[in-house]
Amino acid sequence: MKRQTSPVIAVNTFENGGTTFGAVGKPLKDVSVKIAEDEEILCKGPNVMKGYFKDPELTKEAIDKDGWFHTGDLGKIEPGGHLKITGRKKALFKTVHKVVIDTNVLVSALISKGKPYFIYYELIATKKIKVHISESIINEYVSVLSRSKFTKYRGFHKNSQLIILNLYKLSSVFFPNIKIDIIKDVPDNRFLELAVFSKADFLITGNTNDFNFGIYKGVKIITPSEYWNSYWKDEY
Repeated sequence: MKRQTSPVIAVNTFENGGTTFGAVGKPLKDVSVKIAEDEEILCKGPNVMKGYFKDPELTKEAIDKDGWFHTGDLGKIEPGGHLKITGRKKALFKTVHKVVIDTNVLVSALISKGKPYFIYYELIATKKIKVHISESIINEYVSVLSRSKFTKYRGFHKNSQLIILNLYKLSSVFFPNIKIDIIKDVPDNRFLELAVFSKADFLITGNTNDFNFGIYKGVKIITPSEYWNSYWKDEY
């Protein structure tokens, strides 16, 4: 979510000494600006939001106990009092990974609260990553997740139906027209076909016996733990 001050903190003016090239200008009247030790620009004033709606934790992260709003921008105060932005402390926009999810990842997400669980509920369900599906992959999800052997897990079938319906809503649907035949378990080749055709960034799978290679035609083949611990944390 973007941190927000409205409308401005500082501005160049036509007054004598009111403009410095490369700077954004002097702070407005009633707006206080200071530079933190890590060079982040902090400000106070009537232009700053009171907080995020019904989100005290995010508000606490953005506005410290002394009332200073942490903009996320890096900067310095130039001679004459002009504010200059030198960079970003934290990127506002992040790459949304495009992923193909193997059926075994969904099974694991429904059985226990491990990395597959967090990938689905914290990343997929919140649209932080984009899932690619095809008709054949959805059919496999339905076929596998409806197996009677999973009835021993409380609520498994009910929750699996909700997950599949949610994937229909959240995912991008593709119709692969390529054939790949490198996986011993023939149906698993469909996941590679979808990933390659749709130009996904990752194929996330727990099947390390068949998917025993790290990359195929630009698609990274990775386990749920590897994705969560390495790629997700690196990006976010």
